[in-house]
Amino acid sequence: MVRRKGFYCLFALALSIAVGLTAILPVTYASAASYSRFRSSSSNVLWGVDSVSFITPSFLKQIKGSYGTPQFIGRYLDARAFSPMNASEASYIHSQGIRILPIQSDFGSDVGHGNGVSHANDALAKAHALGIPKGTIIIDDIESNSAVDAGFIEGWYSTISHAGYAVGYYENPYSGSSHFNSAFCAAVGKNPAIGNSILHSTEPSTGRTGRNKAPSFAPAGVSCGGHTTGHAVIWQYGLAVGGSVNVDTDEAQSSVSFW
Repeated sequence: MVRRKGFYCLFALALSIAVGLTAILPVTYASAASYSRFRSSSSNVLWGVDSVSFITPSFLKQIKGSYGTPQFIGRYLDARAFSPMNASEASYIHSQGIRILPIQSDFGSDVGHGNGVSHANDALAKAHALGIPKGTIIIDDIESNSAVDAGFIEGWYSTISHAGYAVGYYENPYSGSSHFNSAFCAAVGKNPAIGNSILHSTEPSTGRTGRNKAPSFAPAGVSCGGHTTGHAVIWQYGLAVGGSVNVDTDEAQSSVSFW
């Protein structure tokens, strides 16, 4: 009896220690709806580029020589003034162990629910043709000089999300530099689920760097009524301004659902 009592005492002590440790240790998982809670340590941040140019072996060699090897490349699903991504290009990028960030080009007319739906359906048709699986992020490019309203934001969100893809917006979050902030906040006011969208922020723009000199991950987010809204987990920190290598430089949280 004495030996058994001692055993139970030791077991109870071990159990209490285990429970105590469970209570104080941090939980390290995160869901798709909690990107903003991810810690932006260097191990969680990927470096990449985006470009309107077709990614060929010679161009990728230029990128690597000038900036480093990208972990992801942003390429366009559809475009008018340049060549969008095709299946052979996507296959080549993947063969190099590089992920793809699918982007829908800004054609203007980013106003009205119907235009948002139409824009999204075009992106989905291109995504399906390329074999991009559901769950992948699709970014809508909304340039700083583009007029945009809540209806367009809602139309893009509802169409992309109902098709099973992750919703994203390329945007300038500064209210004095674009119309996106007010349009996004108005859309969130009508449908709070839109606040879970991924944001590809263009600010602050600190200039292009090589992968080994990339800045600490610090994109500007969107504020609605004093509250950070949306998940700014992709940052285009350097714009292509001249030079022979036509790429912008980006960083992204590893949680982003690349293709």
